[in-house]
Amino acid sequence: GAHRVGLRTPDEVMHEFETVGYRHMFLNARRLDHLDLIVLAIEDVTERDASYRRQRVLASEMSHRVKNILALVDSIAAQTARKSRSLDDFQKAFHGRLAALARSHGQWLADELQVADLRGLLEEVAENAGVDRQRLNLKGSSVVVKPAQTMALNLTFHELCTNAVKYGALATEKGRVAVTWAVEDGNQVRLLWKESGGPTAKPPNQKGFGLQLIETLCPFELHGTAEVRFLPDVLECELTFPTA
Repeated sequence: GAHRVGLRTPDEVMHEFETVGYRHMFLNARRLDHLDLIVLAIEDVTERDASYRRQRVLASEMSHRVKNILALVDSIAAQTARKSRSLDDFQKAFHGRLAALARSHGQWLADELQVADLRGLLEEVAENAGVDRQRLNLKGSSVVVKPAQTMALNLTFHELCTNAVKYGALATEKGRVAVTWAVEDGNQVRLLWKESGGPTAKPPNQKGFGLQLIETLCPFELHGTAEVRFLPDVLECELTFPTA
């Protein structure tokens, strides 16, 4: 059947072809001197236009994320300073949190609109936090993570790892951490971080910034939930969030 050709300028054509689909082209016609012939040049710019649109979307997303990250860095600095007992404590805590944030942002830039693997993300965070992999058991099905989720997951697992190394199960020789996850109801990831063999897990008199960070990031950045439970000799953190 006949197709309608759209023209924005005399030499610009947008057309839906039966065999190759939508194409965006520039036409340039010139008549040869002294001859009844016309030279027609056709430039297909469909892919170039698509690349330009992707770059604009990425630039817009980058601007939005940079603003959010700067606000988060400011909050992390202020809250870490408020909870630190000395300048040395502040430097160590702030450096670790900033490094985790930088890694998540770097992953987002590298992957652009791709997805990451939850197990790989956990392993990388644990390694950077100095966790002995022999004392960390990871068990779960393959789960992909959206680029927009990597920041919250990086920071959440960084807080859990560093807390376990300093004060929790991994601060003792016999302590262990088990992380299990599964996809439920079709698209909801339920993840359980469970420490055992460490000192008695007692609820703090006042929530530290790490716990506040976890409880804040998960609902707003992951569109999920976070619950930390202090049980006898066991600390648990349960997260739920949608799959990619």
